[in-house]
Amino acid sequence: MKNQFKPHEEHGNIIKTIEIGNSTIIIRDKECVSKQEDIDKILDEFSSIGWAILEKKYASENE
Repeated sequence: MKNQFKPHEEHGNIIKTIEIGNSTIIIRDKECVSKQEDIDKILDEFSSIGWAILEKKYASENE
């Protein structure tokens, strides 16, 4: 499956490809952020998602 994904101006250049089992993870330079404001926003989103997962997990365990 390597080399199937080509650089594309709209999506940015591929900087790393990781294959895990049948899945391929592609990291492109356009998705990389360097502003602290953008980094903080992403971390806040990860935190919100993590809490939602934990709440769902503990809610199902307490039923």
